[in-house]
Formats: sequence, C-alpha cells, structure tokens
Amino acid sequence: MAKCAWRCVIGTVPLLLLMGWVAIIFGTSMAEATASSKSKSYQAPGKLIASLVVSRHGDRSPQMNAPAYAAGDRRTFLNKFPIDTSKWPVDYGQLTPLGMKQAYHLGSFLRSRYVEGASNNRILDDRYDHVETHARSTDVDRTIVTAMAILNGLYPHGTGPKDGVPGRLELIPVHTVTYKLDALLDGSASAHCPKFKKHGQTAINEPFMTNVLQENEPLIRALPALTGVSVAQVDTMEPGDLIKLITAVRDVRVCQRAHDVSQPSNVTRFDKAVEEVTNAFMIAKWNNTGLGYLVGGRLLRGISRRLSVVRELDMGADYVVERLHLECNEKGNDSDESGYCPRRFVLMVGHDTTILDLRAALGMDITVEGIVPYMSHLVFELRQDGRNYNVQVLSGDCTRPTTPEGGAFCPARNSSCRLDEFMAFVEHTVPKDIDTACKVMRDGTGDFIPFGQAPPQSQPAANSKLTLLSWVQLVGVGALNAVIGVGAALTVYILLNRRARADGYAPIA
Repeated sequence: MAKCAWRCVIGTVPLLLLMGWVAIIFGTSMAEATASSKSKSYQAPGKLIASLVVSRHGDRSPQMNAPAYAAGDRRTFLNKFPIDTSKWPVDYGQLTPLGMKQAYHLGSFLRSRYVEGASNNRILDDRYDHVETHARSTDVDRTIVTAMAILNGLYPHGTGPKDGVPGRLELIPVHTVTYKLDALLDGSASAHCPKFKKHGQTAINEPFMTNVLQENEPLIRALPALTGVSVAQVDTMEPGDLIKLITAVRDVRVCQRAHDVSQPSNVTRFDKAVEEVTNAFMIAKWNNTGLGYLVGGRLLRGISRRLSVVRELDMGADYVVERLHLECNEKGNDSDESGYCPRRFVLMVGHDTTILDLRAALGMDITVEGIVPYMSHLVFELRQDGRNYNVQVLSGDCTRPTTPEGGAFCPARNSSCRLDEFMAFVEHTVPKDIDTACKVMRDGTGDFIPFGQAPPQSQPAANSKLTLLSWVQLVGVGALNAVIGVGAALTVYILLNRRARADGYAPIA
C-alpha cells in the first residue's frame, strides 16, 4: 500500500497526494544491526515521513601504510609492516566477507524498521521502488560494495521481479561521482577544504597533541620494531608524521583484532596507547579546529534541504511533485549536494572521515568507543506529529545498536526537535558558500583549485610565443576598434550640435 501511496504522490492531484501520505504511518520498533543481538525498541511520537542514513563502510583488510585512494591510485602502497604477516581474505583496502555481513545486517535492521515494523514506521514498500529509494557512495570499492550489501538486506532475495535474476534478487543502483570531485562525502579532504588542512596541521603541533605524544613516549620508541621504519627516521619525524605512522599501525591492529589474528605481547601492549593517540588526533583535528561546519557543511546542508523538500511534498506542493517526477528520476539527477530531490529513503556510504565530518558539523561528540567503528552511521528521520514536523537523529555501528543521540543541532542537545529548529541551526552555522569559506574554487570541469592557484593552461608551453602574439594582435584590433568608435561618436556629436544651432535649440551637453 505504501508503494501505491507514493505513486499517487507523483501525480498532480493534491487530494490523492494527501490520501497517499495518510496511508503511511510509522512505528517505533528498533533492532540492532548485528546477527546475534536481540531487538530493542523505543517510542518516538508521530508518523515517519522519510529517513536518510549516512554510514561508514564495513570491515576491510588493512590499507598498509597509505589510504586506498592515496594520490588517486588505489594500487599504490608502501612496504608492509613487520607485524602484518597475515593472509587476508581479500586484497588490501577491500571489503571483507565480514564487512559484507555487517552491511547486510544494517540493511536487515532498516527493513525491520521501515518495511516490516510498526505501521506508523513503514515508509517503504516490500519491493524496491526507484521513486522511493536512492543510494549514493564514494567511488571506492569497499563503499560501493557496502552500499550494495545494505540494500540487499533492505530488499533481500525473493523481493525482486519474478522473471528477473534467479532467486528474485533485487538489483539496486548505487550512484557515485569521481572521488576527487566528491566534496559531499569527503569534505575534509585537503583538495576540498584547504582551510581545514591548514588549521588541522596547526592543531597537531599545539600543546594538546604534543603532550599526548610525550605521554606515550614508549610507543614512539617501539615504532621502528612495529613498522620497520628506522630509528633515525622516527627520531627526526615531526608530530604530524609520527601521528600518521601511529594511525597506520592502528589500521593493521584493528583489522587483526576483527579477524582474531594473534600477536605477541610486545605488540598488543601498545594497543591502548595507539588508541589514545588516534583518538586525541581526531579530537584535535575535527573538534579543536572548530571547522566542522565547513568539512561536514555540504552534506549537512544537503540533508537539511532534503528534509525540508520532503515536508513540502507531504504538504502537497505541486512544484516538488513535478521535480520528483521529472528532474529527480527521468533525468537521472538526484541533486545529492543541493538536496532538492525528495525521497522516502536515502542511503549514503562513505568513510570514517565522512562520519567525523558530519558529527563535527552537527555539534556531536566527535568520537565514540572504538573512535569510528565499522558501519558507524547517523540516521535522520523526519516525523509528523500533528501539525509539527520533527527531526530525530540516531547513531550506531557494528558494535552498538542504533539509538537516539543528541547534539548542538537541537535545543538543549536533544536528539529530536522541530524541523524548523534543525534548519535554523544549519542556516546559522553552515556558510552558504562553503567553497569560498574553505578557500577553494571549482573550474569548468568540477575540479577543486585552491585560492591563489591558477587553473591549468589549455595551451602547451611550446605555444607560449604564439599565444603572446595572439594577445598582442587582439589588443591591437581592440584599440583600433575603440578609435573608430570614438571617431564615429564625435562626428555624430558635431553634426547634431550644428543642426541644433540651426533650429534654435541649445547645444547637446
């Protein structure tokens, strides 16, 4: 019935639109996103109108010493650490079978809530409908596969078309953009916000972070044995380089613990210190700089607009109905960054930095236990309670259930408040032009260029003399045209004044 109601919405008859929405009411059943956990529930007033989920990917194999997307090349890695002797089930940086299972469990939880839950929580049909659901991911293997696994849990085998893939598997598109252009889900990348990079580097060298490093001197002395980097190199490293090395060690150790890979005590005894340094680094960079509203601002503003447009749709605004039917579907443009396309359910999958960016923009605690565990997610639910439209924010990950969590985005740091209050927070904290605030601009292709840096020249260097000659020619032609124009104007002026005198009128002034 939900699907029928949604199809009525994209018509142009307001009465049918309102009737369709009335048919969709939501509940409060809550389940954990792990296979062995028991279902938990909480009560929230009103009926659910829409939901938007932003999630980190699931468990992956180590990235070695460099991110999987470093320098735009996912296959460029440094040497392996001495402690990394395991044979992983997949290549470095890829989503593991465990990660796929974690993502599927989150999808199953979403199905139990939005498809099979209490009647006032059901916003989705039993089968996938492209009008209702939209999925977006960064252009990285592990995030794309995570999104696919979540959607497979939301719409499992048996819900697809009868005459399609065997087993009635539902195939759902996951949209993405080139990684270097993805400022929406990678807002804190140096290319997308040079200002954040600059302030982050300053924060790393301030007393808060340097004191943490000094307190963990035994860990720093152990880095050569843990990483294979020479003692001389470690001794000359700046705080920023030391932190990069420590967080790289953590990357391997997190993966090893998730897959029960044992290590001797001379490795495991530093786990606590590694976690402490990494957590302090996250706080220094995302909290102490006070720039969360920039790096998470594009995503937060897009979320706010989506919720606002969904409210307009629920109230019967014809222009939103037309946009949903045309721009948002037929043209294949979901306006992810602008947020102008209404959906019942939106899924976005990114990285740990995606969650850090968004939590910082929302004024939430930057990290939780485990810092940013796999499948960390934030859920934004729009509810109607009488004449009020309210936003509720929930969070969870692969180790803890999805429950409400408050922050500065709502008065008194509540987890729920009126949509207008939520939108006012966004309006007052997020700049309208984040590119300018981040000191970056975009060229004609969408590439990000820092202020003060000239865009790449289209002409090769060998043609520089010809280009200079062309400019001289253009200037000469322009000057000649200007002289001709001034001469013509002066001639007209003289002729008109002579005629004016002959007719007895005053000269033209």
